[in-house]
Amino acid sequence: MNIRTAVPEDLSFIFAGIKETQRVEKRSENLLVLEQESKSAVSSIEKSEIWIAERAGEKAGFIWVKTDFHAMHMNSDNYLWVNLIYVREKFRQKGVGRLLHEEAVRIAKDLDKSELALDIFDVNEVSKLFYSPYCLQQVYTIYTVSF
Repeated sequence: MNIRTAVPEDLSFIFAGIKETQRVEKRSENLLVLEQESKSAVSSIEKSEIWIAERAGEKAGFIWVKTDFHAMHMNSDNYLWVNLIYVREKFRQKGVGRLLHEEAVRIAKDLDKSELALDIFDVNEVSKLFYSPYCLQQVYTIYTVSF
């Protein structure tokens, strides 16, 4: 398995991962959101914040971190934000996610961070299962009300 920084040619793969994640998390495919994610992904590629995992030249997944993300009620000096870990279905349960997680830890340590921070949607059973061995601490929960 090879892990490398993303390049602009990886955008279609990254967008496919974003779309699949939105579907799993039961978020609608809002064109405005996709446009914002597109601009953000391009910027993150320029900042080397997206890393691609490949096996035999085939893209298996990616990790997208944010080095300048600030979440409420958290000391941003201590953590690296994990925006998204995505692993293609055919590569799941093969250690790809673990390697991408380890890459995030390496990046965080290089930046003198002591924590990773991330969000997991309640409906995303794959993510909840993946992160269960990492003993995550819940910081806060966001609720919505429809009217």
